Amino acid sequence: MIWDLDTLLLVDPRLITASKGCSFVREEAFKHPEPIIGQEQPELLLNGKALAPHYICILFVENGIFRLWYRLCLEPIGSKSFEAGQRIAYAESTDGYHFKPVRVGDVEFNGNCDNNLLHFPVPDGMPLKLSGFLHDPLDAEYPFKCLYYRAGKPEEMEPGQLARHPWKRHSRNCSFIWGIGRSRDGFAWEQPRHAHTLVPFSLEHARLHRAMDGGFVIADQGAPNFGPCTDMGWQWENRNVSGWVTYDEETAYPIPGYCFQLPDHMTRTGALYQWPSMEHMQWVQPHIGLVVARKGPTMIGLNGYLHNATAVETFAQTAEVGLCVSDTGVVFREVWPFSPFVPRSPRGHWDHGLICQNTICETGTKTFFHYLATDTGNMAGDTMRIGVAWVDRDRYGYAMIAGHRHMTPEPMRAELTLRTTTLPDAASLHLNADSLAHGRRILVELADTTGVAIAGFGFGDCMPVTENGLRIPLRWKNADARNLAGRDVAIRLRMESDSCGLVRFDSPRVYAVMLR
Repeated sequence: MIWDLDTLLLVDPRLITASKGCSFVREEAFKHPEPIIGQEQPELLLNGKALAPHYICILFVENGIFRLWYRLCLEPIGSKSFEAGQRIAYAESTDGYHFKPVRVGDVEFNGNCDNNLLHFPVPDGMPLKLSGFLHDPLDAEYPFKCLYYRAGKPEEMEPGQLARHPWKRHSRNCSFIWGIGRSRDGFAWEQPRHAHTLVPFSLEHARLHRAMDGGFVIADQGAPNFGPCTDMGWQWENRNVSGWVTYDEETAYPIPGYCFQLPDHMTRTGALYQWPSMEHMQWVQPHIGLVVARKGPTMIGLNGYLHNATAVETFAQTAEVGLCVSDTGVVFREVWPFSPFVPRSPRGHWDHGLICQNTICETGTKTFFHYLATDTGNMAGDTMRIGVAWVDRDRYGYAMIAGHRHMTPEPMRAELTLRTTTLPDAASLHLNADSLAHGRRILVELADTTGVAIAGFGFGDCMPVTENGLRIPLRWKNADARNLAGRDVAIRLRMESDSCGLVRFDSPRVYAVMLR
């Protein structure tokens, strides 16, 4: 999980306290045209003996190497041994596209240990079910975490949840979160250190991330675990993402409301668009939990859409990935609802049917989003593959001059003010900006908590930014931002274009501010 304290993303509208003549554009990720892990790469599927990849567990960049933990399906979906037929494997890459298996030697498969499978300890006789893998940014001793499941009975469920969803009393089985497993290196794992159940509620494939206050958030979509599709209680739950938080890894508390939900009034359909029996049902719901990274005061998240969610024929269900933000890491709201950040490809492509969010990782120049996909839909038995999308680093969205249908070339400007932030030690301010050429520039002013420009850091003192880049240094003629370390300042941005016609082409673009 990325934990970057010094980047302010302009894609988060809550960071903007004032703007004049300014507009906002949310970006969409580029996509690599072919799958990077699938049947086309048999060496990553135990030399073709595994059926398919089934999830990306952990992916982060360390010393220029993309380190990948991923789950493999060894048995057909729907077989009694499906959970037992899943194994975690390890691979590496130098570019994020071309991965090679790395021999671990811990698990015997096909008569030998010459493979990249990992061993996870469990009590004798307990089926192995793992989810919610996390590369933990706040634990130097045990930076690898995962959620261990174990089977339970409905009567063991938390009483409040059971009262809210009484149909779960008739469930034949439940999978509860036993606790958090951990590892020092990602290879030798320890099972949870307590006997009790951490989350006594049946969760399908919960995700795990750190919140702003350091707590662990365990979150998952709701509906699949609340009852059969024919049950009205299932329909009204709408797959909204529920969550629990733990601070000691032994006690967990339900999060009030939802960690993520789509606007209910914008997701309803009617008989005109589906069968009469689907009147006022949801045609789009959240899909799976959230994939989260921290950037300064913003938690950026990938959320999922499940389209045609009420269809009985689940091959008709398709899924895409949206973008959401939070200032707590607990409750997220979407940026530009229903505008996919990682969309499905056109019909006939390998990722036409479903895209499932899995990871966010980054290099010095790019932010990568590796995802799971199918060419059909959300159907059991589909052959899955792993793909990758990307943006230039931290370029989720940008501020620019608002021009509407303006076309006449003339001087134009826009200003915006970011909310007050405390400058770190050795502050060295930089911009992530683009479209700076032909009389286009950006000026930056630093103001105190009363809104007055700090002496030496006004717009008139700023050396104009006129070159594109991810880390363009900000300089003032006779002042140094390092002398403001520890001070609360408001950052003001001014975008100027000497001959701004179509602002889409003629306006400067600001994506982010880096504090050092």
